[in-house]
Amino acid sequence: MSEIQIDGTAVFYVTKDGPFRLDLASGEVVWRVENWDEDPPDRGKARMVAGDELIFVPNGRNVDALRLEDGSLVWRTAERFDATPVDMLMVSNGLFVRSRKFDVLEPSTGASVWTDRAGRFDESAPIQLDQGIVCVAEEEVFSRVDLTTGAVTALAEYDFEGEQPTEIEPGDESLLLMSRQNLLRITLDGSVRYHAYLKGPGAGFLARLTTGLALTAAASGGYCLICDVLDATPGGRRASYGASATETFGSYFIYTDEPLDGRDGFSLVRLDKESGTETGRMWLDERNPNYIIDEITETVYFLESDSVLRSLNFETGFDSR
Repeated sequence: MSEIQIDGTAVFYVTKDGPFRLDLASGEVVWRVENWDEDPPDRGKARMVAGDELIFVPNGRNVDALRLEDGSLVWRTAERFDATPVDMLMVSNGLFVRSRKFDVLEPSTGASVWTDRAGRFDESAPIQLDQGIVCVAEEEVFSRVDLTTGAVTALAEYDFEGEQPTEIEPGDESLLLMSRQNLLRITLDGSVRYHAYLKGPGAGFLARLTTGLALTAAASGGYCLICDVLDATPGGRRASYGASATETFGSYFIYTDEPLDGRDGFSLVRLDKESGTETGRMWLDERNPNYIIDEITETVYFLESDSVLRSLNFETGFDSR
């Protein structure tokens, strides 16, 4: 299902009959498209985007532009995309559309503003738009696409030990690439400032994150990681993210069984996101702990049993055993 609200009305796309516009006060159908036979986009695919006079709708491997006033077709992409688009959004020079290849379309005509569509990227790779470029973090390569020309530049290579970056966080002239066991900071010109990797505690590991402190985070403008894990979007792609790593404002936490100074066992490691250095470690007995982290206070809550919830403040050198 896809929905956009506009001036007391909403455009819905819920069945293969196509989009329709509904007056929210009266329930009257303002318009309904004709001759449509394509299912609405699945979860994780592109959603409708509204412009000033047009609404842009993913239509299978095509993109359609409909007139907001009456739902009539203004244009359809002349060339189908190589796969169903996973992202659509307005950028400074047009409508950015992402499938395996990228394109920017002229909103009034649907024509590409580039000579050719750009690249052939993994659709699940996280992206970050910044000042006329889009950065793409694939499994082994970090690339930049110029939104003006469509030119693709491979800036850096890295090894995430079998993982793929699942999230990008913008910083001061750099980006932070994250996965369950990796943390890598890279500049916009492709220089790697640091790469921290901690081995996961075995193939059977799955830290089940069941609740997020959404109200606390929202009240302070925080970022609710748990909510994003449970409500993955095409910008998030966090199907595996969160299994053993959690982020807070200035820190990143990775669960590992790597030893430290000759000590073996399971531990939750706190890393400084700016430098990648370890700033604390909690030693635990369990391979599969149930825990969540308060993003503001960096308090860790462990579910020890159905009736016991333990709260621990994260301190350097803290030993919970």
